[in-house]
Amino acid sequence: MKMYYVANVRFTDDSRKGAKQFTKEFLVEAVSITDAETTLTKALREEGTVLDFEVRGIRASRVEEVYAKPE
Repeated sequence: MKMYYVANVRFTDDSRKGAKQFTKEFLVEAVSITDAETTLTKALREEGTVLDFEVRGIRASRVEEVYAKPE
């Protein structure tokens, strides 16, 4: 059974002025925490992000279902 997980990811942007860190949250549909981390890491790498990132934590979400408007 698939569930939703909230993943906290810390990004590091190295510039001439020094390293700047910021955190973003992602909602990931997966069957386990391990699957959520794998799915998110793969997606971020395929997206081609040039920033260093680290998955800082993943927890189960209370979201049970997502309803989206048809495009």
